[in-house]
Amino acid sequence: MQQESICSEIPVLHFYSLELLMAIIKGMRSQFLPHAAYIVRFLKQYMKRCALPELRTKVYSTIRALLISMGVGKLVLEYFLQLVLVLRFVYSIVLYFLLDGNIIQVSSIIMA
Repeated sequence: MQQESICSEIPVLHFYSLELLMAIIKGMRSQFLPHAAYIVRFLKQYMKRCALPELRTKVYSTIRALLISMGVGKLVLEYFLQLVLVLRFVYSIVLYFLLDGNIIQVSSIIMA
């Protein structure tokens, strides 16, 4: 019973940890630059494991805050985020067709 309670709280703890990380990034701004590689590596690994959409959205927001603090222009950032959304959409379509067994249609969608 106690283990189930702890496991149900883990996503909430992850969410607040990402909130804390974002606050640190926003507070330190360019002073955070020497540590950016570690954070990017952490967020990259976290994205591979993260399954909840709310947490993935929070990770994208954290990446956005990190890129802005590193001096990336907003136009470049918006382009990057749109590219990520398009790639996620294409990936979901590919998975849908692969799971459905229509592999031929996948190649025609990717080539279009």
